[in-house]
Amino acid sequence: MAIMALGLWPRRHRVRRPAVVALALAPAALALPAALALALPAAAQAATVSSDARCWASSSDGIRLRFSGAGFAPGAPLTVAVAGRAVAYPTPPRADANGAVRLALDVPGLPAGERQRIFRLKVGDGTTSATTPPFGITRFDARYIAPTSRLPVEAKVRFTADGFVGGGRRVYLHYIQPNGRLRKTVTLGALAGPCAQLTTAPRKLFPFGNVTAGGWVLRFDTRRVYRPRASIPYRERILNITERLKPPGAPSS
Repeated sequence: MAIMALGLWPRRHRVRRPAVVALALAPAALALPAALALALPAAAQAATVSSDARCWASSSDGIRLRFSGAGFAPGAPLTVAVAGRAVAYPTPPRADANGAVRLALDVPGLPAGERQRIFRLKVGDGTTSATTPPFGITRFDARYIAPTSRLPVEAKVRFTADGFVGGGRRVYLHYIQPNGRLRKTVTLGALAGPCAQLTTAPRKLFPFGNVTAGGWVLRFDTRRVYRPRASIPYRERILNITERLKPPGAPSS
């Protein structure tokens, strides 16, 4: 991701409260207003910083991401960088008397069409520094991507899944017939990255023949066994078949 600019806007409060870093996710800009520094318990170890979660769900209203740091020089002013670009503060955040710090970022929702964004945050005190493991924001979604709007029985598509955090590490696709019965379950593959993402190679939309007309439900799930009343996380897509699809290799009428 290219980051073209860093901006800072001071915020005024009637009651003294820590400021919050705001991270703008416009394609050509990254804006980072003020920082939040809160006291944490002492940590007798090398400097560390980590996000409170590996992945957050994107929201149209934005979301606040939080981070914890420890092992810095007590009372030292801290520098913060996101994606390798320094964040400028009117008053730098400081480690507390125990060398600990709390930071936050206000992040807007992902732009339309973007599946996820992955970041790293780095904090330093001039002598030592620490960087978070990768963290990100994403949408909880799953779908198939077809090359055309028409989907014959032989059509090949790519299946995608995003944000399946908290479930298993593999994605299964349950084919539910128009009568509500399970027809087949296939394995799509393993999830990867902090936001549990998957993109398959091109494969047949229907891996079997004799597809009856009606509304088929394609359920993306991290559970291999299909349960009609399963708990989240899973995602369903409805595909309406207007005429019976013949099995592969069947002669044309």
